[in-house]
Amino acid sequence: LPFDPPRRLVQRGLYRWTRNPCYVAVLVTVTGEALFLQSWHVAVYLVCLACVLQLLVVLHEEPALGFRFGAMYEDYK
Repeated sequence: LPFDPPRRLVQRGLYRWTRNPCYVAVLVTVTGEALFLQSWHVAVYLVCLACVLQLLVVLHEEPALGFRFGAMYEDYK
């Protein structure tokens, strides 16, 4: 969270398998909604959401974490 940034790099639990488990959960949930509702509107929303989240991660989160944790984060990536 922006108002409570991590003090150390977390590499355990879900973070061992993915750098963004919350984003993965949101995308899986929206995928389930699109399939359950059989809605191409929700599928388009899913694609747009995935693109926005990817841009957020690449343009903001990765550089900020790289600056904050340095080589340790680069190894984690």
